[in-house]
Formats: sequence, structure tokens, C-alpha cells
Amino acid sequence: MKTKLQGLLAFFALALFTSSTILISEKNPEQILKEAENKRSPWTQMSMTAELNTNAKSGTTKSIYKVYFKDETNTLVAFLEPQFEKGNLLLMVDADLWYYVRETKKPTRITPVQRLSGSVSYGDLARLGWSKDYIIVSSEETELKTENGTSETYLLNLAAKSQGATYQKIKLWVDKKTSKPLKSEVFLLSGKMYKTMTFTKYEIINNKEVNSQIEFIDHFNANQKSILNFSKIAQEKTIPNRFFIKTSLAEVSDEVSE
Repeated sequence: MKTKLQGLLAFFALALFTSSTILISEKNPEQILKEAENKRSPWTQMSMTAELNTNAKSGTTKSIYKVYFKDETNTLVAFLEPQFEKGNLLLMVDADLWYYVRETKKPTRITPVQRLSGSVSYGDLARLGWSKDYIIVSSEETELKTENGTSETYLLNLAAKSQGATYQKIKLWVDKKTSKPLKSEVFLLSGKMYKTMTFTKYEIINNKEVNSQIEFIDHFNANQKSILNFSKIAQEKTIPNRFFIKTSLAEVSDEVSE
């Protein structure tokens, strides 16, 4: 009788331990999304150089930008190349987006989904995270086939909080082991899939693994391909608040474009 009781207690102890282990190892969808965002934007203040290359029928085009991020919701994009766009700026504050043209010295309100260049929209460069603009509708565990083989992933289905978001729906695959975003499919309000993005390269910077390349496929434009490379990724101690004030853009343009 004593032996049976000991065995029963051992069984329940093992079951309790196993259950606790499962709970500890499982992640909630919000945690998965946050860890994925940290692979793209690990610091509250950071800067980088972005080089955008697009293969078009007329040939390959190249654009270069300097990008400043602050507190997840403030972004300044300075246009450096081509020369005729140098000095132009893109400013995003919360959900508001303006395009500043140096020649006219006037900021114009635009939408994030408008095309920046090639297969890339303004919002693709101005917003690195997802949680500010989207809610998690559902999540599941699934396999994703990539060029490097098959990865075990979390698939997060995201829906826009408002029609002002860059896209209205996103399917995001996140690697279970590394928390790296691997792929996303983005959809318009009509429900049609607009683009596929593949997060193709990562680098270690200040002991942080950071996304350094994205490949875009535009399904509305004969599957046109663009590649966005990030370099000179740096944590910044202080980015001036005036970088993110619409009335200061003329002064800021002269400062960041030289």
C-alpha cells in the first residue's frame, strides 16, 4: 500500500513538473512579437544607413537614405542619393507621415502605403515594428521552407488598428529558436496580397542580433524585386527632438543631408 501511494505521489509530481515546464517554455503571442521587433529595433534611439536596390526593366536603380529612430514612434528619413532627391525628408510621428521637398520647403501629408521606390513603400522604411499599428488576431506553430531549409516558426496573423497603417493585414513568420522574423506577407484593404518580404540577413551589433537586409517582392508589379540593405546601424545616446518637429524640417534638412 505504501509503495503504491509513493508511486502515485511520484506520478503526480512528475505530471506537475511537466505541466510547469510546458507553461514556462510556451510564449504568448505578444511576447513573440516583441522579441521579433527587437531583432529589427533593439534600441529606443538608433540610426542606420539604408541602401535600396531595385531590378526593373529599365535597369537597376539605387537610392540611399539616412534613417533616425526614436522611441518607437518617431522616424526621420533623410534622402542622400540620387542627387536630385538629396535634402528631401520623410518624417513619421505616431501615425502621421509627411514628405518634405527641399526645393519647395513644404511638407506634404502622405500615406505609408505610397511607393517610396521600387517595391518599397514609405512605411516599410519609416516603421520597423508592428505592435504600435497592429493587433494579433491569431497565432500558430508551423514549418516554413526557406533557402536554408525548413524552420520551425510561430505564425502571427496581424490586423491593422486603423486604416492609416501601412498594410491592413500581415502574416508574420518568426523563428522559434532565435525569435528572428523570417518572412511576412502583407495585404491591402481589398484583401489582396500586395508584397512578400523576406528578412534575409542579420548582423551582431553591440551584442545584439539585428536585421540588416530585407528582400521585397511586389506582386502587383510583375513580382518586381527590391533589396533593402541596412549598414552603419548604431545605438544613439541622444537624437535631437527637433528632428521630429514638422516646422523644423528646413533646418534639419541642411544638417542631416551634408
